[in-house]
Amino acid sequence: MEPGDPVSLSQLCAASAKLGITIPAAAVRFRRLGLDAPEVTGTIHAAMARLPRARKA
Repeated sequence: MEPGDPVSLSQLCAASAKLGITIPAAAVRFRRLGLDAPEVTGTIHAAMARLPRARKA
Protein backbone atom coordinates (compact mmCIF):
# COMPACT_ATOMS: atom_id res chain seq x y z
CA MET A 1 0.00 0.00 0.00
CA GLU A 2 1.11 3.51 -0.78
CA PRO A 3 0.31 6.78 1.03
CA GLY A 4 -3.09 8.02 -0.10
CA ASP A 5 -4.39 4.54 -0.97
CA PRO A 6 -7.89 3.82 0.32
CA VAL A 7 -8.35 1.28 3.11
CA SER A 8 -11.41 -0.98 2.94
CA LEU A 9 -13.54 -2.08 5.86
CA SER A 10 -12.30 -5.65 5.36
CA GLN A 11 -8.70 -4.44 5.64
CA LEU A 12 -9.57 -2.58 8.83
CA CYS A 13 -11.22 -5.71 10.26
CA ALA A 14 -8.23 -7.88 9.34
CA ALA A 15 -5.76 -5.44 10.89
CA SER A 16 -7.93 -5.15 13.99
CA ALA A 17 -8.03 -8.92 14.46
CA LYS A 18 -4.33 -9.44 13.72
CA LEU A 19 -3.18 -6.68 16.07
CA GLY A 20 -5.78 -7.29 18.78
CA ILE A 21 -7.06 -3.71 18.63
CA THR A 22 -10.41 -2.12 17.85
CA ILE A 23 -11.41 -1.24 14.30
CA PRO A 24 -11.30 2.50 15.10
CA ALA A 25 -7.76 2.07 16.49
CA ALA A 26 -6.74 0.27 13.30
CA ALA A 27 -8.16 3.16 11.26
CA VAL A 28 -6.10 5.64 13.28
CA ARG A 29 -2.95 3.61 12.64
CA PHE A 30 -3.62 3.51 8.89
CA ARG A 31 -4.22 7.27 8.85
CA ARG A 32 -0.93 7.87 10.69
CA LEU A 33 0.75 5.94 7.88
CA GLY A 34 -0.80 8.36 5.37
CA LEU A 35 -3.46 5.98 4.09
CA ASP A 36 -7.07 6.97 3.43
CA ALA A 37 -8.91 5.04 6.16
CA PRO A 38 -12.65 5.72 6.22
CA GLU A 39 -14.57 7.21 9.10
CA VAL A 40 -15.34 3.92 10.81
CA THR A 41 -18.72 4.57 12.42
CA GLY A 42 -20.32 5.64 9.15
CA THR A 43 -18.70 2.76 7.27
CA ILE A 44 -19.96 0.17 9.75
CA HIS A 45 -23.47 1.68 9.75
CA ALA A 46 -23.52 1.56 5.94
CA ALA A 47 -22.37 -2.08 5.94
CA MET A 48 -24.96 -3.03 8.55
CA ALA A 49 -27.71 -1.39 6.49
CA ARG A 50 -26.95 -3.78 3.62
CA LEU A 51 -27.40 -6.90 5.76
CA PRO A 52 -30.67 -8.81 5.44
CA ARG A 53 -32.98 -8.43 8.39
CA ALA A 54 -35.10 -11.12 10.02
CA ARG A 55 -38.75 -10.90 9.17
CA LYS A 56 -41.18 -10.44 12.00
CA ALA A 57 -43.76 -13.18 12.36
